[in-house]
Amino acid sequence: MASLISRLTSQRCSISQTQGDANQAVNAGTATFAEIRDLFCDLRGSVDECALMISYRSSPEITKLFSKLLPDDERLEASSVQRPGTKPEIIECDGDAAYDEALRGAVRAAAGEESLCALIANSRTRAKQLAKLLEGEAIATVPQDGTLPSSGVVLLDVKLAKGLEFDHVIVPDVQEGAFPDEPLRRHRLYTAISRATQRVTLLANGKLANVLR
Repeated sequence: MASLISRLTSQRCSISQTQGDANQAVNAGTATFAEIRDLFCDLRGSVDECALMISYRSSPEITKLFSKLLPDDERLEASSVQRPGTKPEIIECDGDAAYDEALRGAVRAAAGEESLCALIANSRTRAKQLAKLLEGEAIATVPQDGTLPSSGVVLLDVKLAKGLEFDHVIVPDVQEGAFPDEPLRRHRLYTAISRATQRVTLLANGKLANVLR
């Protein structure tokens, strides 16, 4: 128990990020809700839990998509209070050239809309790679003050996107090799998709990851 207390104390930021939705724990090594609950039970007594399974952000179609990434006991309980919207767009590409073309096409189409779109990368490293790949495209990055534009396309990684919402989200690299069935990857994909309120576009260089099938 002493080691867990030390771990939780050293990870206060990570703990605060997971409270509210355990499925948005996008940092490796973050204490789980079960660990936090056990600690509080040992130190303070019983703990009451209230599972909030209604999405007030995303359309029913988007909620249904990211619900595939939830644990089995939560999947059927998730719902949305928003009006029906647009079916998620899933683009599976055959090879690098087709993938690059599809990614540019998705970005260009989003840039021409009046809404705000986020291109959300799985990591900061991948975000930098995408910025280089998409040089010349109308893409903005989040400035130091964190102020988002009112429209256009902004590129950011999933950790930076957490807590934000966008009219449209483009999630690249949603192929099996990039998103195997393991908790951290599921959490990052869940977080990226659930940033979208109205539309979501998934791009895969190959077949779509099995966790979303």
